[in-house]
Amino acid sequence: MNKRDIIRGILRLIRAYLFYPTAIGVMIWLILNDKHWGWGVIVLAAVLIFDPIYRIMLRRILSWRPHKN
Repeated sequence: MNKRDIIRGILRLIRAYLFYPTAIGVMIWLILNDKHWGWGVIVLAAVLIFDPIYRIMLRRILSWRPHKN
């Protein structure tokens, strides 16, 4: 294991621990500053796009549907 792997691991850990608190903080900030609801939709879409668990869930759901042979 070299320094590059350690730094990559630390950055992934930081992203994992700060992802949802940042999204929640942005949503609260949007509400308190009375911004347009479209900005909230953009934040929610960003969460769905950038969080890998939703991609995994979507892939599993799509694999359940019947496929044409």
